[in-house]
Amino acid sequence: MDEKELRAAIGNQITAANGYLGGEISEDRRTAMRDYYGEPLGNEIDGRSQVVSSDVQDVVESVMPDLIQVFTASDKAVKFEPVGPEDEASAEQATDFANHVWNVDNPGFTIFYDWFKDALLQINGIIKIYWDNSKKVQRRKYTGLSGDALALLKQGDEGDEVEIIEHSERWTKDAEAFMAQSGLSPDMPDEVLPPELVAQGKVHDVTVKHTRSGGKVRIENIPPEEFLITQRARSLEDAAFTDHRTQRTISSLIEDGYDREQ
Repeated sequence: MDEKELRAAIGNQITAANGYLGGEISEDRRTAMRDYYGEPLGNEIDGRSQVVSSDVQDVVESVMPDLIQVFTASDKAVKFEPVGPEDEASAEQATDFANHVWNVDNPGFTIFYDWFKDALLQINGIIKIYWDNSKKVQRRKYTGLSGDALALLKQGDEGDEVEIIEHSERWTKDAEAFMAQSGLSPDMPDEVLPPELVAQGKVHDVTVKHTRSGGKVRIENIPPEEFLITQRARSLEDAAFTDHRTQRTISSLIEDGYDREQ
C-alpha cells in the first residue's frame, strides 16, 4: 500500500467513524448532559410546571464516591505481584514506579474522576497513555545578571538547550559613580579597566530561548467527542481503526517545538 492508498483508507475510516459517532451516540450524549444539568426539555407549556427532575445528576453523583474509593482508598493505584520469591524486590520497585507515574508525574485522582464521570454521562470514558517526547520552548527575559550568572545561564540544566536571542550590557550606578571619581570613562574598552570593576560593575540584560526536552509518561483524559473508533468494534483490541483527533492552537504547537514557519 502506497501513501496515497493509505491516506484514502484512513480518510474512509474517519468518515465512517464520524458518521457513526455523530448520529445516535452524539444525540444520546447531548440528552444525558441536558438531563444532568436539569435543562428544559423543550416541550414546556406556558402556565404549566417547568420543573425538571434531577434524577440523572442524583444518580451519577451518588455513584461517583464509591467508584473513586475503589481506586483511591489506598496510595497504590496499581500493584505488581511477584511470581516467585526472587521477584519480590523487582515487583515492589515496579509498583512504586508505576504509582509515582500515575500520582506524581500525572494527576492520578483527577484522571480517575474525569474518566468515570465521562463513562457515566458520555457513554465512553477514555484515557490516553503515551510517551511524551515533545520539547517545551519558552522565552524568558533576565535583567541585571552578573558575568558569573550569565555563564551559568548559558550552561542551562541537563537536557536543556539555551539560546541567547538578545543581549545588552550596562554599568551599574555604583560602577559609574566609582569611574567618575577615579577619572575613568564607561566608554573605555574593558581591557584597560580594572578586571574587578568589569566583573562586578557590569551587568547583562538578556532574552533567552529555553528548549526543554520531553521524556515522560503522560496520561490524559480524552474528551469522548475527540475519540473515533470503527463502528463494528466491541473493544479496542478488535477495532480496525481508532483515532484521537483534536484541534490545537498555533502557540501550543510552537511550544511543542514545531517550527513557526511550518
